[in-house]
Amino acid sequence: MNPAKTFRLGSALVLLYENDLTHETCQPVREHFETLVAVQDYQHVVVDLSSLGTIDESGLHLLVYLTSRVRGHGKILHILSPPRHFLELLQKKQLLRFFNLFRNEDDMLSSLPL
Repeated sequence: MNPAKTFRLGSALVLLYENDLTHETCQPVREHFETLVAVQDYQHVVVDLSSLGTIDESGLHLLVYLTSRVRGHGKILHILSPPRHFLELLQKKQLLRFFNLFRNEDDMLSSLPL
């Protein structure tokens, strides 16, 4: 079973993640993502965290890693609808500027080339 639902939206690959992102769940997410990152027919990866449960340091490290992997392939990773607890963690770790954040779907749709 895939840890995230995926679908295409124009030039973007969207991953809807609806679980906790903790030490226990990171490996399946990483493995699933690795199978997707090499696909060449999209420019943007959008990780929808609107239904994210708990996130710990391992989950944050995974998102940093995934962002770097996507950049290494000449693509851009965006975080869609980050919940307050995730934004607070980013602020605490001084990572707010590291990620491309879309507040909501309207923000995403007006920013991405479709």
